[in-house]
Amino acid sequence: MTSGPSYERNLRRAYDAAGILLKCEQLPFVPHLYTHIDIIHPQTYEQWMMVTQGFITACHALYRIPGESSGADREVEYALQHHIIVYHSMKALLTWANVEPKKVRQLAADIQRLESPEVRSAGIISSVGGTLHHGVSVETPSEGA
Repeated sequence: MTSGPSYERNLRRAYDAAGILLKCEQLPFVPHLYTHIDIIHPQTYEQWMMVTQGFITACHALYRIPGESSGADREVEYALQHHIIVYHSMKALLTWANVEPKKVRQLAADIQRLESPEVRSAGIISSVGGTLHHGVSVETPSEGA
């Protein structure tokens, strides 16, 4: 799960990514919310990775938030092993999801802020379903994991 000194920043980046997708009428799923469950019902890192992988297998595409993360790299590898498209650009993901170009242009500043090299936490967003029924999974594993 998300932890370490950039915990709040990682959560914010994941939530910002999900917010962009919400604005595009996508259906977000954010595994970071499991951090609240983990407080009461702690699980191991590997157990949370299994949960995330379960959601990834239901996805048609995956978005990798820029930044270093061995856990997110594992999730990308898992997605590719399961023939799931991986995007490294939110704009490319939104294009794939058939989001209106006008809407993508309206969100350009939000997308640029999300993918800015000045803010480098890592994570994944996955997209599920058909044109109007994309779910979103966002994962930013703990640092050094």
